[in-house]
Amino acid sequence: MTSMFSRLLARSLLYGAGDGEEASLSGDERAQLRAQQIAAVITLAPAMMGANLINCLITVNLFRGGGHDPFLTVWSAVLVAYLVVWFRQWRLARLTLRDRASARGVRRITLMAAAAAVLWAAPTLFLFVDATETQRAMLASSQAGMMTGGAIALATVWEAAITYFLVIESACLIAFLVHGGAAYESLAAMSGIFAGCIAAVVIERGRSFVRQFLASRELHEKSEVISLLLREFEANASDWLFEIDPRGRLVRVSQRLAELIGEPAEALDGREVADFLTNARTAPRTSPLGRLLRAFLRREPFRDIVLAVELKAGERIWSLTGRPVLGPGGVFKGYLGVGADVTEARRAEASIRRMANYDGLTGLPNRALLHQELDAAIVNMRERGGGFALLALDLDRFKNVNDTLGHGIGDRLLIEVGARIGAQLGEQDVVARFGGDEFVILYRSATGESDADALAARLVETLSTPYEIFGHVIVVGASVGVAMAPANGENGDDLLRNSDLALYRAKADGRGAHRFYSAEMHAKSKARRLLELDLREALQSGALEVHFQPLIDIESAQITACEALARWLHPTRGYVPPIEFIALAEETGLIVALGAYVLRRACEVAATWKGDIRVAVNLSALQFKSGDLVGLVRETLEVTGLPATRLELEITESILIEEKDEVLRRLSELRALGVHIALDDFGTGYSSLSYLSSFPFDKIKIDRSFVQNVGERPDAAAIIGAITKLASTLGMCTTAEGVETQDELDWLRDNGCGQVQGYLISEPLPAAAIALLTGLRLDPLNGARRVA
Repeated sequence: MTSMFSRLLARSLLYGAGDGEEASLSGDERAQLRAQQIAAVITLAPAMMGANLINCLITVNLFRGGGHDPFLTVWSAVLVAYLVVWFRQWRLARLTLRDRASARGVRRITLMAAAAAVLWAAPTLFLFVDATETQRAMLASSQAGMMTGGAIALATVWEAAITYFLVIESACLIAFLVHGGAAYESLAAMSGIFAGCIAAVVIERGRSFVRQFLASRELHEKSEVISLLLREFEANASDWLFEIDPRGRLVRVSQRLAELIGEPAEALDGREVADFLTNARTAPRTSPLGRLLRAFLRREPFRDIVLAVELKAGERIWSLTGRPVLGPGGVFKGYLGVGADVTEARRAEASIRRMANYDGLTGLPNRALLHQELDAAIVNMRERGGGFALLALDLDRFKNVNDTLGHGIGDRLLIEVGARIGAQLGEQDVVARFGGDEFVILYRSATGESDADALAARLVETLSTPYEIFGHVIVVGASVGVAMAPANGENGDDLLRNSDLALYRAKADGRGAHRFYSAEMHAKSKARRLLELDLREALQSGALEVHFQPLIDIESAQITACEALARWLHPTRGYVPPIEFIALAEETGLIVALGAYVLRRACEVAATWKGDIRVAVNLSALQFKSGDLVGLVRETLEVTGLPATRLELEITESILIEEKDEVLRRLSELRALGVHIALDDFGTGYSSLSYLSSFPFDKIKIDRSFVQNVGERPDAAAIIGAITKLASTLGMCTTAEGVETQDELDWLRDNGCGQVQGYLISEPLPAAAIALLTGLRLDPLNGARRVA
């Protein structure tokens, strides 16, 4: 009955502890639980055997010589024999302890506990009634101690614990009740209460053991998952784990780390970390390596320390994060951490920084880095005094190199130029390429204007020396503008602006020279800026005028066309010379808007003229590059109602230099609209007969430089004669510009020129005046005269 009750109670403990989670235990897990329960009992077995032996001696001594010696002899002999068997079983169990146990092992311990309980119940049943009060008190105390200690020691094996204390408690209750009397009945009640307390302790310890087992199992499962994740992490991630002992040596090296180092993991165990760190023994304290070593010495955590490591494959860049590991009592056990190879990322960052700060062609610092260096020079000047020079430089005739020899040779020329500039500078000086053929030099070595003047002169001279590139001998020049700090500016923007103004002056003075900044340059620049703002406003408000200069047929003396020319009547400055505001429009990009304005106004006015007189409009190179020129012309003709055959577009040969094929395609599209195309200023600058064969122009305009005093200049006469004959052969008309004398007109008429234009015929006239002009005849005797 007792054994059955103990099993039922044990089963309730098994399925009642830990919120019912153990009900889901598998058979294997139950075996593990039993093994741990038995191991806990085995651990306390020596103490239990010792307690049994001591209590045996006390009991024999207590009851010896009172007629109970035969019983004591037999009982003590059996108990000692039992302890011997128990000891042997304990030794065997301790040597053969496994991580899993069967239910048989639990039953064996329960039987051993039951046997011990019976042995200890015997003295109570056989000796208590005839004993003295003192002996009874001693025996009751001894039984209570054995019952309590044994139950608690056996608590992990609930069947054994419950069987053990119930057998002894039953014997005590029988003895108390058999003796009878109020005192012993009370003692029996107290013993029952005491037994209940022991049962509660056993139950709670049993439940705690189950909960501990479940928690241990869960922790083990989590550890397995973590281990799996770590193995997966090291197998697939670029990071790895490392462990370092208190002496700075690697321990338990992971396979991933071993692969990175290039040595077997077992060979790396015990290696000092310092063996792999570049300059580990001489690293400055403020360097990343110095901070890492300082963290080691102070046993502090460190994070994202990036440093160089020496491996068989060469130097690599690693990022390390670690924390110190402390054992019981705060004993330092070493470091645990994670590392990452960031070599490629750092190289990419360095490449990006270089791209952001250096010119991709020449390798020189770019605008961004020059600004940084300039700001640093200004800070140094403010703190320590002194000064420096800033030189702006660009090449003369560089565009010709690109146009005639190609951009490949032009790029190579820029590299050579950068090298020549650098050869003239000191280590503390900086030369930067700002783009195109523009360079800026931060001349820290300058102690005054004389040093800057000497450097500028050397640069002009050395850059003008011929270059030999891919078999081509190339000659370009250089212009230099100089601004002195702090005299010409105390911040970077002012110095850059002022050196650029000085460069502008050097180029305006004929190129191949250098100029220092002066306040006068700033004043002119400011005036130019104001003029630009006024020009923008004039274009927006329609304040610009379009005048028209007639072109006459040299034989019939009739007007065949009128050239549209922009004129600007400034409200305060009066008429601004065209050469001034048109050049300004070219530089600022306003020439596109100006060209569209003149085209629209010219077509509007021409549409009101009688007959088939054409209007000629000049096109700039920038108009060919910006926007839809063909669409603009088509739209203008549609809006103004001017027939396409009455529009004549004049282009210069310089337009054909860049993107010749694209320009010719657009010219063909314009011709398809019915528009006439004239080649202006033929014979100057970029003239090439190949242009005439590439595109069938309607007209060739001879530049005024050949017309002036043509009768007295054999060279000019020969050129004009050749042009007129060539045009006649190709079926093109010729117009001579800038005719100002009767002699020039007579010579041109006698040498086959078809049309003339110039102040001898008429100056450019406003739209209202040209509308009144109905004809213009040429009197061979009296020259040109207007006929109204």
